[in-house]
Amino acid sequence: MTRTWGCIGLMLMLLGGTASGQERQTNHVVEKVVTRDVAFSRNESLKIVGEKATVRVTGWDKDFVRVRLVFSAKSPDKATAERELKYTRYALSREDNTLEIRNTFFIPPEITRTQSNLEALYELTVPRESKVEVTDKYGNVQLVDLAGELDVVVEFGDIHLQNVKGRTRVESSFGEVRGRDIGGTFSCKTGKSDVYLEDVKARCTFNSTYGNIHLTLGERPQALAIGATRTAVVVNVTDFGAYRYALRTGHAAIYVPDAYRKYVKGTGGAGTSTLDFAGAPNSPLLKVSTTFSSITIRNHP
Repeated sequence: MTRTWGCIGLMLMLLGGTASGQERQTNHVVEKVVTRDVAFSRNESLKIVGEKATVRVTGWDKDFVRVRLVFSAKSPDKATAERELKYTRYALSREDNTLEIRNTFFIPPEITRTQSNLEALYELTVPRESKVEVTDKYGNVQLVDLAGELDVVVEFGDIHLQNVKGRTRVESSFGEVRGRDIGGTFSCKTGKSDVYLEDVKARCTFNSTYGNIHLTLGERPQALAIGATRTAVVVNVTDFGAYRYALRTGHAAIYVPDAYRKYVKGTGGAGTSTLDFAGAPNSPLLKVSTTFSSITIRNHP
């Protein structure tokens, strides 16, 4: 997925005219900054609706939400950037125990396209155990130090997670999901996205189409279920024997440590490859099903 975005970026750079001898334009950036502290109780939830926005949410131990919004316009012409910055809007409202923050771009009907690159940045600090819902399109989302209920849906952007506990649900289309120190329960649904998670201590469920899943599990085994289509899966475990396994892939191979290869059935060719391993009594189940892509389970230090 990273390679794909790199190719797209190269194409855009070439189309943007970086040929030798062409004078490079200087862009002017103008900003509008909004800061507010908002009262927030334990029974409320926070809803963030972003459009072409970068969203950063960090937990803290205080009982209110600190909001910092930065709207920017970038253009070779400063007057144009200043004029089009006025197209940016935001709304902050509270209804039915939900605090909602959203941004929009109000383009006058006579304007067919803007001449500036308009963007929004959310920086929110919230009570650590808050219920947070984030929806974003064409932007990245970062969640750090949170232990409540988290629901994140992102299209055409990346999701970054660090030290999240509680119950986390993630949906990603055409992007990446990256993170470390994931606890509690974690569910992830992706389409044409890649997942890279480290130090996973959560009980996890994944549903993926046309992507890659690469997980490094923590020392204390938890159940893991992956249902996928055309998605390569790599899972690093501290002790292969600490799990029960139900692995299945079609038209691809299953790779496991040498001592467990005898449990693999199938050749990885046109048929189905499987591995069923009982493991220790009462050990958690690691279940993976995919198609046209390999499954790799390996020990890591």
